[in-house]
Amino acid sequence: MEQSLVEGARNAVAVCLRIQPHEKVTLITDVDTTTIQGYGQQERAAGRNPNPYEGIISTGGPTSSEYDASSNWKHCASIYKQETGKAAPNALTVIHAPNGKTLDTYGGINDACQLLTLFQEIGDRVGKNLN
Repeated sequence: MEQSLVEGARNAVAVCLRIQPHEKVTLITDVDTTTIQGYGQQERAAGRNPNPYEGIISTGGPTSSEYDASSNWKHCASIYKQETGKAAPNALTVIHAPNGKTLDTYGGINDACQLLTLFQEIGDRVGKNLN
């Protein structure tokens, strides 16, 4: 989020909405929820108590570091290493390509692994009659 909007976002939670510590809030947004989580982390680091962002649940799933530590990613990364001889990059690794572009190797590994795992699970359920 643009830095000039950060204070406005904080005010929206603390002043405009007047969210109280005992209240439960569902936040629906069209932006990446990691931005909002970042505000909560900033408030915690600043020692704000109560932290109006504490306990926010997002539909984004695990954070990058949580997913990197998961058994699912470890499985996918081990397949990549077995097939390429290279260690799989984590979610925060930036791989530079020509002309100022970057490669999403992590995303490619993850997408391929998820799809193949899904197909494997379907095949296992259907059995030998899968056409």
